[in-house]
Parts: sequence; C-alpha cells; structure tokens
Amino acid sequence: MDFESIKALFNDIVQAFNKCKEFYNENKEYIFAIFNAFLQLPAYSKIAGDEWVKYGWVPFLPDSDLVTIAEALEYPKTREEADERMASALEKCTYDVLFQNISDLLNEKENNLIMFDESVFCFKKQKYTSCVLNLFSIIDACFVDGQPKVENKSKRKLSRSAVNKMFENEDEQNYILIMYAVIGIIKETFKDAKDFSIQEDKLYRNFVSHGMNKRVVSKMDCEKMFILLYNTLSLFDAGLFNWDKFKELQPIIDENVKEIEQ
Repeated sequence: MDFESIKALFNDIVQAFNKCKEFYNENKEYIFAIFNAFLQLPAYSKIAGDEWVKYGWVPFLPDSDLVTIAEALEYPKTREEADERMASALEKCTYDVLFQNISDLLNEKENNLIMFDESVFCFKKQKYTSCVLNLFSIIDACFVDGQPKVENKSKRKLSRSAVNKMFENEDEQNYILIMYAVIGIIKETFKDAKDFSIQEDKLYRNFVSHGMNKRVVSKMDCEKMFILLYNTLSLFDAGLFNWDKFKELQPIIDENVKEIEQ
C-alpha cells in the first residue's frame, strides 16, 4: 500500500469517527436510556416473571420473537388480561404449531411421545383431567431424565425438588424472563399438597394425581401445561436447564459414597 492509499484510509477512519461522535452527541440521551434499561433487564424480568406466575402462564410460544419478549415485560395486571393475551397468542400460533414443536423436542423419547399424543387426543376430546395428568408426568420426566444417575445415592428428584436443587446456588441475576416463569409455575403447581389442605382455586399436580382436586380441570389448565411443557423442553434443549455441573462432580460423588460404605 502506497502513501496516498494510507492517507486516504486514515481520512476515511477520521470521517467515520467524526460521524460516530456526531451520532453520539445527538442521541446520547437515548443511548444512556437503552444502556440503563439493559442493566435493569434482569430486575424487570424477575418482576414480570413473578407476575405471569400468579396467573399460571409462561408468555412464550414457538412463534415468539424479540417483540413478544418485550411485550411480555409489560406484564398483565389482572387474571382476565393474562388469559386474554395468551388466548390471542395461542390463536395466532395455533395448537398444531405448538403440538408439533413439542413433538419435535420429544423426538428421542418414544414413551413420552406416546403419552404426549394421548394428551393431545384427550384435549381434543375435552377429557381435560386425563390430558393434564399425562402432561404432569412428561414434565416430571424432563427433570428426571435430565439428572445424572448416582449409584447408591438418593433417588432422582421430580420437577419441583429438581428445580430447587438445580438452582440452589445460582445467582438469579443470570435468569431470563422465561426461566423465572417456568421455575415459578413449577414450584407453585407441583408443590407439596400439605395433606390436601390448600384452599386456593388453582391447578395443583398432587391434588389431581391423587383424586383430591377441588375443582374441575379446565381447557385453559391444559393450555397452560402444554405451554409449560414446551418451554421446559426448550430450556433443556438450549442448555439453560442442565445438570452438567453435577455430571462433572459425579465421579467425586461416587468415590465419596464408596469411602462412606467402607
């Protein structure tokens, strides 16, 4: 490269820098606002996630995009609003797309695929209790399958206990809205029945599974569990729900168990 070429390149760099500086000066208030919003995103995500949990919805479907994520941060103020927004989202996405995406994520688990197909069949036939019982089982299976087997150690945990264990030492600032919502709904829906003394009018896995439900399972209950299953599978598929750190520790755990037994 000769001197004239170097000089021209240098002039281009200076002009580009000046344009960037000019853009910054004209838009710095917006830039700072965007930067500040980004820093506060985890806090906004937790607030929004906790609010969606109150109404039992994970506000993400297979056709969700960045606009959907931004809209989800504007959380609903009432149950009616949450139900209406998700009904509209489901109508746009369609059941067929949701069910196909779940099937694709379950494609290596033949038994769970059979159970899922039965859930869809029951849903279409308006047998909502049978539908949701299968969905509970598949969600539990997601977490059981995701845990490493440790010989001579305590049994693997079901959904709620698994979530508590998986994230007991995690910094919640690393979470995204979908994680807050999924974790919160699993903790609520799969919580201990407290000798079936809970009086709230909500869907509880242990009440339905043991024939102690205080109300009829509805179509919307099933919709919520289909969406919870889809998002749970998606988080495992994306590596955001994983037990890799425990798998790395498994040889050490096994060795410790052997020493204790000796």
